[in-house]
Amino acid sequence: MSKAQLKSPKQVASTSAVVGARINTKIGRKLVTGTGRFLDDIVLPGMLHARFVRSPHAHARILNIDTSKAMDIPGVELVWTAEDIDPYVLPFSHPENAKHLGFVDEEVLASDRVRYVGDEVAIVLAKDRNTAIEAADAVEIEYEKLPAVIDAESALLDSATVIHPHLSSDPKNPINGNLIYAGKTVGGDTKTALSNADVVVEATFTNNKTNPSPLEPHGCIADWNNGSQKLTIWASTQVPHRLPELIATAVVDLDPTNIICKISDVGGGFGAKVGRYSHHVATCVLSMYTGKPVKMFLDRIEEMQAGRGRYDETMNGRLALSKEGKMLALDIDMLQNTGAY
Repeated sequence: MSKAQLKSPKQVASTSAVVGARINTKIGRKLVTGTGRFLDDIVLPGMLHARFVRSPHAHARILNIDTSKAMDIPGVELVWTAEDIDPYVLPFSHPENAKHLGFVDEEVLASDRVRYVGDEVAIVLAKDRNTAIEAADAVEIEYEKLPAVIDAESALLDSATVIHPHLSSDPKNPINGNLIYAGKTVGGDTKTALSNADVVVEATFTNNKTNPSPLEPHGCIADWNNGSQKLTIWASTQVPHRLPELIATAVVDLDPTNIICKISDVGGGFGAKVGRYSHHVATCVLSMYTGKPVKMFLDRIEEMQAGRGRYDETMNGRLALSKEGKMLALDIDMLQNTGAY
């Protein structure tokens, strides 16, 4: 395309019904007037508040957990560790890992070791959010620090610490050390196109891990009705129709047809709210156990630590071109760091 054929931004705007035009969205008015109703605006009678105790270490063995000081704080209902919650939950994984790779690697609360800064170790339930935060800070945990793996390249070294040794040694799981997947996606004869191209451009790109950091962090409210045996949840999620099924696979004796999922306004997601997280499962179990509604709303630090987001990756790409500038083929080698789970 010649330079004369290219339109300037002003030319594009003048011929577009969208660019440069005022757009009235369905939710715009209530957002600018402050009348939106988000998850943390929902208050149910008798509602309790939950808070995770998170790991300060990237990799460590859990030696001892002392919850006595937290339990002595007025207004604290309970403090649970993995030993307490495990009878009510099942191991789970990212939906696509479980579906395509056939393994599960996550616990609601870490039982023997933590695998990233922010990993969930214990959970506190209290009369209000401030009390829950105070009690979570009072839980004392003794750790034995282990060598950490912080990037994909070092994770693949023979000398690297294996993050999930129990899975790596299990012949049923397709995991080799810290490598969970290696494969190819091929379309067309890329090799021939690269060999015959007039020009081949090669470059390496590195993307850091990113977190979309939505204005509203992750959160969930669960309300179990013992009479109807129904669980109603409100969640800041992008998948309200899928979330009941995902939660039910991680909670013992909970059928997805008995879960009612509601959403209020969602303050952003950007792909980070398409799955099931520990806070979804934990709030549901605690509500079923206590018979009271339970809310957990992550703060900004928790969102950055445990809200996941886009993986960091290194891509080496080769682009085949004709002398006229036509793209003929693209070959990419990608190494992706999917994190601890």
